[in-house]
Amino acid sequence: MHLLDDWFVEEHPEGVAALRRGRSTSSMPVALGDEYRAVLATLRTQLWSIGSANDAQDHGSGDEAERIRKDSCAAILGLLARHPFIADLFPTLEDQIDNGRILGIGWAQLSDRLDAYVKESEGGAGKG
Repeated sequence: MHLLDDWFVEEHPEGVAALRRGRSTSSMPVALGDEYRAVLATLRTQLWSIGSANDAQDHGSGDEAERIRKDSCAAILGLLARHPFIADLFPTLEDQIDNGRILGIGWAQLSDRLDAYVKESEGGAGKG
């Protein structure tokens, strides 16, 4: 079962179409510019929103948690569609949304990997 049901397909047909097209690694940024940093910050925010939804679920706000998860996953899929370099950095991201792994521990693991990538990219920006 796909986590994002027909609602996402109906509301974001361009995102679904873009996700079904192939991606190449040529979209990977060599150095993190402001645009890439902003996109990655948005991705991080959406990942942490999933973690917040888990907290909401734990405190009895199941409907709100489901809404946050759905919105966050839709936003992440939209980012993937608009910024193919994300799929180059995180090739399993779409699969984790599809199989629901991102809703458990996956969001935190992806966030840690994102932070490590940003730190490494910023540390290496002045070299060469």
